[in-house]
Amino acid sequence: MRRYVAHPWQHCIHPHLMGETLGWKEKIWGAKMLGVKDGFVFLLGVLAVGTIAAAAAASLLLLGGAAQQTALSMEESAQAMEYAQSCIEHGLMELRTDQAYAGDEKLSWDRGTCTLKPIKELQEGNLTLCAEGRVNHAVRRVRVEVLRLFPDVQIGNWTKDASCPAP
Repeated sequence: MRRYVAHPWQHCIHPHLMGETLGWKEKIWGAKMLGVKDGFVFLLGVLAVGTIAAAAAASLLLLGGAAQQTALSMEESAQAMEYAQSCIEHGLMELRTDQAYAGDEKLSWDRGTCTLKPIKELQEGNLTLCAEGRVNHAVRRVRVEVLRLFPDVQIGNWTKDASCPAP
């Protein structure tokens, strides 16, 4: 190999420009690394690939956790809606057996509760039942307008996630 006269900028000049022919390693890597051992370059490459793989794995774990939380929220919301509808059905059955039933009742289950608001009488004898189902932080509401109780129950409007009028 040729020796060069020491020059202050020698470390910045590409060896190929100084007349040195490149070996097979330099041709593969694209440049000759002056003063750097091949093992150190390999180690840096492994660390870079490892960092990228760890970041990808962490992203997948976080996405999986978020998907699981979303599924749990959807399940709780559906359960809260079922509780609210159960309260409405309970109120309708109570009205059929006792027309003086006023509502304002709270029912509890293992995972949540539902509250039947006081029953309001509208024009022409129509009734409005409102219920709210709760499971953890999920809250769902149902409002039902009853047109007739006898001989069969006739529902005018069954609205999910509706606001209930103040008693």
